Amino acid sequence: MKRLSALLLLLSLVFSVGGVYATWNYANLGPTLSSLEMPVRLGEFNWAGSGDLPTDSEIGEDHISLIENIVSHTEHGLNAKGSYLNEQIAARKKGSLTWQGRDTLGSMAVTQSEELTDIFGLAASNLTFLIQFVSDTEYYVFTTSVYLGERGAINIWGNNSKPGNPTVPIGEAVHPIYRTRLQKTNGTWAAVETVKGYATSAWYEESRRNATATQIPSFDPDTFKEGTPS
Repeated sequence: MKRLSALLLLLSLVFSVGGVYATWNYANLGPTLSSLEMPVRLGEFNWAGSGDLPTDSEIGEDHISLIENIVSHTEHGLNAKGSYLNEQIAARKKGSLTWQGRDTLGSMAVTQSEELTDIFGLAASNLTFLIQFVSDTEYYVFTTSVYLGERGAINIWGNNSKPGNPTVPIGEAVHPIYRTRLQKTNGTWAAVETVKGYATSAWYEESRRNATATQIPSFDPDTFKEGTPS
């Protein structure tokens, strides 16, 4: 009986050690399949100039978080087919019978501002962004923490009834602005380069015949230059 008990104890120890070893060995095999299937965050990669982007989420000025969401948000980003962002970009490009298509979409827009703010999160709540459609495979995303000012208003006839109040006078430089170039390769958008610079203060082009009737403070992306204004 004692020999049988000793044998059972020995076998128990052997299997216990084997079980511990097997668990440790499995844990060191690397990521499981489920973790590999999780969406990849752009922030895990260092595209050119990304290290210069401010990332202060406590005050709502996390530029990287904003760019990540614009590109890779699983429901609303550029890489999500049929997302709200893609629908709005398509509508801006196309235009309508009463207004020509535009090459930008901004978070300051009257018609999309609340939705875009809700979608892209509190970490970027104190940022303004403007997406410029350079081509079907290249976009620029301009981000800035500069408060651009209060927009004006229009009457029922579509004429300006209250002037806009830009913090940077129209025609003067808004600084700093970060321009991140996005590139679409094999159907997937990714950030490839960020540069810091400035652009001329201007009214945002609205989705209407009179493009600047409301007088929404923005900037002209075509005037963007790297560096600091003199």
